[in-house]
Amino acid sequence: PRPSGRPTAPLVSVEGGLSRLTDALAARAEVDTGVAVRRVERLGGDGFRVVTDRGELDADRVVLATPAFVTADLVDALAPDAALALREIPYVSVANATLAFGRADVPALPDGTGFLVPPAEGRFLVGCTWLSRKWRHLADHDVVLVKCMVGRDGDDRWVSMSDDELVTAVRAELEEALGIAAAPRESL
Repeated sequence: PRPSGRPTAPLVSVEGGLSRLTDALAARAEVDTGVAVRRVERLGGDGFRVVTDRGELDADRVVLATPAFVTADLVDALAPDAALALREIPYVSVANATLAFGRADVPALPDGTGFLVPPAEGRFLVGCTWLSRKWRHLADHDVVLVKCMVGRDGDDRWVSMSDDELVTAVRAELEEALGIAAAPRESL
C-alpha cells in the first residue's frame, strides 16, 4: 500500500483517468458530436474539407479516430492506396462486462493483473483483468473490479445475448476459473 493506505497498482494512467486527455483535446479543437462525416477532401493549397450530413467544414488538420473500415470510406478519394490497406484490416466483435464485487466475496486472486484464455480452450471468456489491481485510481480496499472480455474470431455468441445473459455466462466461467461464486454488487 501507498502511504495513504490505498493499494498500489503496477500500471499508470493519466491522473484522474484518460477522459482528461480527450477533454483537453476537445477544449482546444472544434468538436461536434452527433454529426455523420461523409468524406474528407484536400483543399487546393493546404488544408482539408470535411463533408458532413450538416454541411462542410474547412480545417488545417483532421484527426480521424474511427475504425479502419470507416476511415477507408472517408479517405477513399483522398488516399486510395491507404483506403485499400485500411479495408484489409480484420475486425472481430467483442463485448466487455465489468463486475464490482465486495472484497470479502472474492477469494485471493492470482498474482498479476489478469489472464487470457486461448481459443483452443473453447471457452466463452476470452480474458479477464482485475481493474482494481491494475489501475491505481481504481484500487479500493472494499471493492474488487473485474473486467471480463468475450468474443473472438468465429465466436460471436454474445451478440444475441441480453446484458443479464452475458453477465450470467461470464459469472459461471469466473466461478470456475477464480472461485468467485458471489453475485456482483454492480455490473456494467
